[in-house]
Amino acid sequence: MDEQASAKREFDLQEFLKKWLWLVAIVFAAVVFLALTAPQFEQNVISVSGGPVLNEDGEWTSGYVFEAVGESELFFASFFENGVNWMVLWVYMLPVVSLILLIIGAICRKYIAQLSLAASMVSLVAGVLILVSPSLLAYGECWHAIGYDIALDWGGPGYDYLAAAAPSFSSGTLVMAVLLFVSAIVSLSLSTQEVSISIRDISEIGILSALAIALQFIKIPVGASGGSINLGLVPLSVIALRHGPTKGFIAGGLVYGLITCLTDGYGFQTYPFDYLIGFGSIACLGFFSKLVFSGKEGWNKWGFLYIAIGSILMTLVRLFGSTVSSMVIYGYTLPAAVAYNGVYIPVTGAVTLACLEALYIPMARVNLLFPSKRIA
Repeated sequence: MDEQASAKREFDLQEFLKKWLWLVAIVFAAVVFLALTAPQFEQNVISVSGGPVLNEDGEWTSGYVFEAVGESELFFASFFENGVNWMVLWVYMLPVVSLILLIIGAICRKYIAQLSLAASMVSLVAGVLILVSPSLLAYGECWHAIGYDIALDWGGPGYDYLAAAAPSFSSGTLVMAVLLFVSAIVSLSLSTQEVSISIRDISEIGILSALAIALQFIKIPVGASGGSINLGLVPLSVIALRHGPTKGFIAGGLVYGLITCLTDGYGFQTYPFDYLIGFGSIACLGFFSKLVFSGKEGWNKWGFLYIAIGSILMTLVRLFGSTVSSMVIYGYTLPAAVAYNGVYIPVTGAVTLACLEALYIPMARVNLLFPSKRIA
């Protein structure tokens, strides 16, 4: 009897989670914002002394000396005491986007799988960005957090001041990052509730992923820090179009992204932005899957447009990830990061788009013969 009662309780719990997981996802996404009430960073208090001095050539140079004389805790509101700090605002408002997507999904249950996957991706990106936010916050012309308002032209390049200010994590950021990752996992679980996978799907995704990994070794290098042009995104895009955004994200961001990160050899610190976000962006194409493969013949004239829109979104998301990676990991300025990544990523996106447009009608015919079942 005890075993039967235990099995019944377990069954009831599974049914409860299956029925109310959307609410659990919303709760976790909402709880994230409680961390804003806790200290976000610890910031060195800077003492400024000295002033402009004449050098041997008779030119005025900076004579300011910046010294750390203590520490203070920074709360979320303190970042906006001297106006809107856009660097902080856009990072910390990403969880708002995730919460809105989940709420819309709860209202429009027809699209809950797609919207919860998008919410999962946004939460994942937000968690990673918040974990590197000290670097993002220190990247700026002026640091306003401790009662001083010191512009760059006061202290030359300003690096002495930024190094002395050196923001470090406090409880708020760490709690928020953990909650965001939990929210991402719950949202991803919600998106996979209505997704089934067969042996045939596993085989197809495995073969296409292996083909993508093989094709990424045939590439045209661009720059010294790892950019390249290759056809690896084409098989991944086929996965997203055939099997939808969830399987596309898993194949692109998790499987392909992790393997290529290890084989490229640039360090695992590059994985979150260049690989997880960069190749997980394949999911953008998956959102247009049902629109692309529709009509009596499995394709329609608007499908070409939907493929183009999905490819453009995919390219923009990948460009965003690699641009942030260049700034945080390699120390690029924003214009330099955009200029570097803007060379090979749009070209790769254009090549991928051309291949997908050429393969569209054959893909549609294959999809008619071997449709991918997505709803469990």
